[in-house]
Amino acid sequence: MNIHKEYKQPILYLNDIGLSYYNKQRNITPILHDINIELYPGHFYVLIGESGSGKTSLALSILNLLPQNTKISGSIIYNNIDILKCPQKEIRKIRGQEISLIFQDPNSNFHPLKSIRTHLVDVLKKNTLLTHQDIEKKIIELLELTGISKLYTRLDDLPCQLSGGQKQRLLIAMAIAHSPKILIADEAITDLDIIRQKQILNLLVDLQKKLSMTVIFITHNLLALQKIADEIMILSQGTIVEKNTASKIINNPQHSLTKHLVTSQKFIDTQKVHESLPLLEARDLTVHYETAQPIFSFAKTKRTKILHNLNFDLKKNKTTGLIGESGSGKTTLAMAILQLIPFEGQLIFNQYQLQNLSQKNLKKWRQKVQIVFQNPFNSLDPHFRVQDIIGEGIDLYYKISKTEKLQWIEQALEDVRLPLSYLTRYPHELSGGQRQRVAIARALILKPELLILDEPTSALDYKTQEQIMSLLDLLRIEHELSYLFISHDLSLVKSFCHDLIILKDGDIVESGSTKDVFLTPYHSYTQQLLKNSA
Repeated sequence: MNIHKEYKQPILYLNDIGLSYYNKQRNITPILHDINIELYPGHFYVLIGESGSGKTSLALSILNLLPQNTKISGSIIYNNIDILKCPQKEIRKIRGQEISLIFQDPNSNFHPLKSIRTHLVDVLKKNTLLTHQDIEKKIIELLELTGISKLYTRLDDLPCQLSGGQKQRLLIAMAIAHSPKILIADEAITDLDIIRQKQILNLLVDLQKKLSMTVIFITHNLLALQKIADEIMILSQGTIVEKNTASKIINNPQHSLTKHLVTSQKFIDTQKVHESLPLLEARDLTVHYETAQPIFSFAKTKRTKILHNLNFDLKKNKTTGLIGESGSGKTTLAMAILQLIPFEGQLIFNQYQLQNLSQKNLKKWRQKVQIVFQNPFNSLDPHFRVQDIIGEGIDLYYKISKTEKLQWIEQALEDVRLPLSYLTRYPHELSGGQRQRVAIARALILKPELLILDEPTSALDYKTQEQIMSLLDLLRIEHELSYLFISHDLSLVKSFCHDLIILKDGDIVESGSTKDVFLTPYHSYTQQLLKNSA
């Protein structure tokens, strides 16, 4: 069945695209080859591929935004114009006006010192026919279209004052400012929780229909897009290995990579894990934040309750998943467990009351609980080599010789399955998955009993995600670790976690074994989460 039978002419087509990068020594690295795609008006296309498959390079090719050290062949035809041969003056009229691009990380796509208003005005000024009054009307229209009309009273705020979902919507507002015919969204929902992911996807579908746009959505999450996509394209090692309607891709995948993507969502095998005692117990755990009040207020500070009387256990040698939307209190809970913020109630670690620890004993205890952060590029010091990053904590807790220290570092690197030659590399010389392995090694070298994993794979593609999760599961067994796995990816939680805690607005609304929560959820919020992820 041809989903484009009602259209005679594609809006964009890529013919025999080949792309290579070359360095100063003229060594050539092939990125794309034999790419042939036809895109028709008003359709939602999904492009899926692992890290390094060429997804972003393909998106940049469409707008002729490739760096100078690039060799590209073939043609990209839009409105009978070959974009690859188009003069810069002409291509600037197409970029942002007729073909627009939304990048992955909203934080890195805003000027931190420019207000919301300035960002919108700068984009709208590209249309020289708009008057000042037209621009003001257009700003209101864009904010209403993208569901952030409340920001009209906050136009002088900076991007850092917005939530992740608001920033992503603002990026979309800027991208559709000139009603483009084609919108390319490069991993536009990766850093958002499951509720906001669904909201952004619904927004894009709504805008696509209202503005009659063609959308190209680049992602590594196949199942999140299956009900939205008209056509799905699978990119592997620089070429399209499969493309078809969403229903045929899901129900009858042909390529081995596609089959793996579709069939990889299974529950963790709990039969291999014996019942275990609690490692960490929380009893009536409560956290307040205090904010300063105006000078003439009777109260100097205002107390806001973030976590409300939480009760839960983290079992030894098990993985407990922690799910909740942005602002639910996930990170606050992690900070309380790490003793980085004050709390009320009890935290009991191996039968020791943590709130009663002296400073000396607190330092010793912190060795037993380590954390792996979401973005490995931000959590690793760019000035340190790998061996310095991994060994940084050793001097705080152990008095050992330099030779012994190096042996420990080498062992930690081997534990995370990285070659010893990486010891002298810097973070920028590593891939995302390799950087995360280094972050795990840094945590493991202190011999912790509990590892807090704060969205450790959300910045990685699906293949690297799977590799890191498999590694973590092996390390849990080898080192007899317990994990608190914070995530918004329910498919990962389903296949990785033994137990599950659902957090909403500072309350635990549901908890239990992962299989029981997925199969028989009783709370309406859990049911909503599972429905949104389906």
